[in-house]
Amino acid sequence: MDNREAIKTLSELRRETNDSWYEEVYDMAISALEKQIPKKPMIKIDVFNENLWHLYCPTCGTWVGMHNKRLKQKDMHNNTNSEICAKCGQMFDLELEDN
Repeated sequence: MDNREAIKTLSELRRETNDSWYEEVYDMAISALEKQIPKKPMIKIDVFNENLWHLYCPTCGTWVGMHNKRLKQKDMHNNTNSEICAKCGQMFDLELEDN
């Protein structure tokens, strides 16, 4: 079972429960699993340098680093060059397309 299948199963179980405590448990589990599915960061191009992209977490909006399009080099904010948001735990897909 992969994360998407687990999310689908938990969502079905959540719909079947009438207990708010279990609904909260299911919501927390679904949220944690969704963050393990890598998402592309939001990109904002620097106003002074079009080759410099600022990267933001797609889940919580936190600035997470920069990408130099010309040098094809990433510098992630949390100093570990991690592909995970230090604030919310969202995993990133850092295969950025250079248009």
